[in-house]
Amino acid sequence: KYGFDSVYEAKAVVSRAKAPETRTMVLKALVIGDLSFVFAPYEMFSQQSHYIKDNSPYKNNTVVITCGEGAEGYLPSEMGFTMKCYEVHVTNYARGTAEDVAKTFVDMLAEIRGVQ
Repeated sequence: KYGFDSVYEAKAVVSRAKAPETRTMVLKALVIGDLSFVFAPYEMFSQQSHYIKDNSPYKNNTVVITCGEGAEGYLPSEMGFTMKCYEVHVTNYARGTAEDVAKTFVDMLAEIRGVQ
């Protein structure tokens, strides 16, 4: 019914129903010279990573680290929701959150760089 691992996913869907409507997500960015890092406390789809790298003010010097200092599970992109990938069944986040977070990472890097 749920795809990849129906027992695990069924438990996740039930537990997600009991989860709070909002969650706190800690996003971190670090810059050393012209090299920037973003630390995502979840697993992301490649679209988010590409968006961050393509829009970073640090050009080709941005490193995206997932599950950095956290294990918030999956954060599926719009494509994951559209294709109904198994990650959407176990995520704790709403549709559109992945894109918002990717933009936030770019904004954080721009602020550090002094670019608005």
